[in-house]
Amino acid sequence: MSTRCRARYPADVKESVPTPSGRTSSEGVTRVAVIEVERLPRRFGDFEAVKAVSFDIGRGEIFGFLCPNGAGKSTTIIML
Repeated sequence: MSTRCRARYPADVKESVPTPSGRTSSEGVTRVAVIEVERLPRRFGDFEAVKAVSFDIGRGEIFGFLCPNGAGKSTTIIML
């Protein structure tokens, strides 16, 4: 069974300060990323608990990390 998590960003981002990575929202407004995670892995022997998780969280955003049970949410947060 494959489980996937997706990060979604709010449509009404009001920040206009450039991010270090230069990412912009779909409306063309530049976001300020205060936390950036790219391809974060975690293995326990042969078991891959977290597989290439990527997301970023902008200044002032409320971030929800929602996935099915066993998808690696707690492991990811503990690593951060």
